[in-house]
Amino acid sequence: MPSRRFPAAWLPGLAVSVCWLLPAAAGGPPLRASARAPAQEPPARVACGAYEAVATGAVGSRPTRLLLQRQGRVMTTVTAYAIAAVSCDDVTGDGAPDLLARTFSGGAHCCETVRVWSLGDKPRLVLDYAAGNAGGASARDLDGDGRAELLLGDDGLAYFDDLDYASSPSSLPLVACFAGESFRDCTAEHPEALREAAARFRERLDGSPAGAGRVRGAALGFFAASLLLGQAAQAREDIRAVVQDEKLMAWLERAAPKLRVWADARGRKLKRSGS
Repeated sequence: MPSRRFPAAWLPGLAVSVCWLLPAAAGGPPLRASARAPAQEPPARVACGAYEAVATGAVGSRPTRLLLQRQGRVMTTVTAYAIAAVSCDDVTGDGAPDLLARTFSGGAHCCETVRVWSLGDKPRLVLDYAAGNAGGASARDLDGDGRAELLLGDDGLAYFDDLDYASSPSSLPLVACFAGESFRDCTAEHPEALREAAARFRERLDGSPAGAGRVRGAALGFFAASLLLGQAAQAREDIRAVVQDEKLMAWLERAAPKLRVWADARGRKLKRSGS
């Protein structure tokens, strides 16, 4: 199904609010792109099945309101500091289009929320995901079965322990699959995303100066991705061989219990709001 996204360069807040308007009775992919549209241009519109999503209410160059309407009637309104991106993809696997929207609350790099609506007779919010620092989301068929998975970012390790944002592994992949009424964490079934993340952190580990905060962040990211892959023991040996720093290894050992708690809790972030 074709997909279109609104540009997302609007400066970093307003809290996000969602307003549901019921219909009247009878009778009645890399993810944030930069762009600046003239204020006089009409709002961007995305057709999604029988619905149309309209980004409007611009302050300067950034839309602050998303209207989801059907046959001219507004069904749902989302207001935020910025409407970062909107796309139309089938991520619930029912053959009908779903609307994906990312909103930004303002700040240097935080915070982003990802929402998914299933579009039947009425729009139904099936995902309200607080991505936080891990901005970006995309629908991709990761296993070639013709059904799209939702690739999200998990910022659970941002600012971990004594690490600053730039040093910490602030985004690790979280793959979400729709199962009946809600999304579940299916990252283990699609390990390639984790392997790519582990490889990136491993590369940073090789290039980081010894003793710097960034080497801890790279080691933490590599170990965390490897933990999710079931390869924590091998990752521990790889890190020790590269850094040759027992203080760092001791720090990583102290971090391990927190990492296991983080790994066990990842799927709980995929909460579903009411219909």
